Amino acid sequence: GELEHRMDKPLPCPELKQELPWAMEEVGLIPRLPPHESAVDDSTPRDSFLKVTARVASHGAGSLREALAKLFEVLDYPKALVLAELGTPEGSKAAKVLCDSFAAGELSAQQWDKDYVVQQRVVEVTGLEQKKVYLRIIRRLLTGRASGAKLGDILLLLEMWREEVVPAQASRLRTWAVASGYGKFVPLEARISFLRDALQKAEAKSEKKSDLQPA
Repeated sequence: GELEHRMDKPLPCPELKQELPWAMEEVGLIPRLPPHESAVDDSTPRDSFLKVTARVASHGAGSLREALAKLFEVLDYPKALVLAELGTPEGSKAAKVLCDSFAAGELSAQQWDKDYVVQQRVVEVTGLEQKKVYLRIIRRLLTGRASGAKLGDILLLLEMWREEVVPAQASRLRTWAVASGYGKFVPLEARISFLRDALQKAEAKSEKKSDLQPA
């Protein structure tokens, strides 16, 4: 239909960014604005959010469908790579830092690019000082993916979507996500909860194995 044609139409980057808010409204990623509020205002949280969204979605995308796929990757949380990373000594140490930082209110988009407290703690516990190496571990643990947008942008989108994706839109969002090969929206707190549970299970398994060892 016309919707599918518009989603798949090849677009240059400037047009893609211009059309993206409409596409996001169509699939329920953001609420529809009343007609009298449709004008863009740089001072609103919505417009700031859309600028970050466009930065994440438009990189390497040639159509609205491809751009939305990049956003669904932010929403989704495949766990295979997370578990693989948790199975490494550095990954388990970094995961504990992420859990503790989240509990302390320090794992946020605002602080991520401001004071680098979380990143520095990961460096301290893992001994990995090369930026690409320790950020790769954090990315896998938080997103379940080996590559993607800047982690600061991802944290911001997750925080904003936590507020913006309202229950009335959830079924539409899930329908499009499943049709596009992605799962449901997994907020940051659920990701941290998964890491915490996995760490506790690994610790319990290690203790049980230790108890079975002959004295």
